Amino acid sequence: MFASEPTLPQAAPGILDAALRYRRTTLVVPLIGAAIGLLFTVLTPSLFTAIGNVTLTDPTGSSTFAAGSSTSDLGRYSVERAEFARSSTVLESAAESFPRAGSASDLRDACSVTPSSDSAILTVECSFSEERTALGAVEALVSSYRLATKTQMTAKADKALAAIDTERTALTDQLRTAVSGDPFAAALADAAAVRLAQLDQNASDIRTTQALFGDGVDAYDPARVPDGAGFVAQALRNIIVGGVIGLIGAVLVAWFRADRTPIGEAST
Repeated sequence: MFASEPTLPQAAPGILDAALRYRRTTLVVPLIGAAIGLLFTVLTPSLFTAIGNVTLTDPTGSSTFAAGSSTSDLGRYSVERAEFARSSTVLESAAESFPRAGSASDLRDACSVTPSSDSAILTVECSFSEERTALGAVEALVSSYRLATKTQMTAKADKALAAIDTERTALTDQLRTAVSGDPFAAALADAAAVRLAQLDQNASDIRTTQALFGDGVDAYDPARVPDGAGFVAQALRNIIVGGVIGLIGAVLVAWFRADRTPIGEAST
């Protein structure tokens, strides 16, 4: 009755069957992907990223930190110090001390200072084509930050001490010119003496704070380049990525071809 027997529907090929059927494609394409990954590594400038962690001195009680000691206060303080670390003053000093890294503008482009959101820690990162340049840039940036912070703190302390000296001189003059036997002058002298004692205590507190605060850094984890940042590691990583992408693409193509050309049709 029928001109020809009906053809039974072909089952859809499995991924493994398709890959084995077109095994040449499955082998060649991943190799091409790996070669492209290696070529990409060779043509792309290799960057080394050095990282250094700076633990800031807890500024609680310091005249530079009047907001308190809560977590949010430390977070704000870290943000402010991170901005200062990337200021022109610090960057220009770092560029001058380590000219290998280039100008202050080059350091601004190559380096970042990231504050912690809940602690007084700054993470300094610099990326350059040479490992020693990346390491030196981080060290120079941290050293310049510490020097600039100490200078900044000294200037604030000197300003506060100068104001105390001015008031102390005025009170001393009042005591010197007070009329002996005058009750009002005696009361004024007593008040001036109390105030002088307070000024002496304030001056002592400022000097103590200045000495304890120092350069504003409590600890420093020296710059290092994490493992996997060199050319060989990057090349290996890109080769693996290229090979895996090539393998996935080859298997999908083989599966598509096997689905379009069933095994039964291919054998005829």
